[in-house]
Amino acid sequence: MDWTAFFKHFALYSVLTSTAFGYWLYRRTKHTKSGRISYSAVTNKTNYYIFGVGITLSTAMMALNVYGYMMQATAMPPSLFWLFGIAFGLLLILGWIPASEGILHEIHHWSAWIMSYLLLTLVGLLFVDSYESFQKGNSMVNGWLHVVGIFFVLALAIVGTYTNKPGLSKKQSLHSQQLYFFVFQLAILARIYLA
Repeated sequence: MDWTAFFKHFALYSVLTSTAFGYWLYRRTKHTKSGRISYSAVTNKTNYYIFGVGITLSTAMMALNVYGYMMQATAMPPSLFWLFGIAFGLLLILGWIPASEGILHEIHHWSAWIMSYLLLTLVGLLFVDSYESFQKGNSMVNGWLHVVGIFFVLALAIVGTYTNKPGLSKKQSLHSQQLYFFVFQLAILARIYLA
């Protein structure tokens, strides 16, 4: 069996899973007027588990894609895969350490901040090939795909800036936070399927 080809579509499965669980959580908590996804998750125990399980499943599928497909079939810089490992760890922290009060809130808060900047870095590196590892993969980024990469980096920068804009309503803040992660996921899908 060609395991590399098998793992190629796990990024798509990850996006569908996170979208389904995110929508489920949103539908359950839209009456709470939470300004952040993680605040919605701590409204009750069921929502906490929906959030944690959704992030865990989505992260596991994305990790299978990154390490089972991207690492084998592309010529991306090796540093990208280390950064993805850190990002996956942070996602699991965000999923299972609630944004409640005290030290847990601080851990969750700083993990979210680090993750937001890490996602921007990862998107930039997604559309760069390492000439050292060119022989390893068959997927080289051409000029057109560099433009796509620049688009995604700019989109993340704009959404990230908007998300942190003072005076946003809780609903606007929640939606822009969801959009930020969704743009990151679209960038991964674009890199996989357009290369």
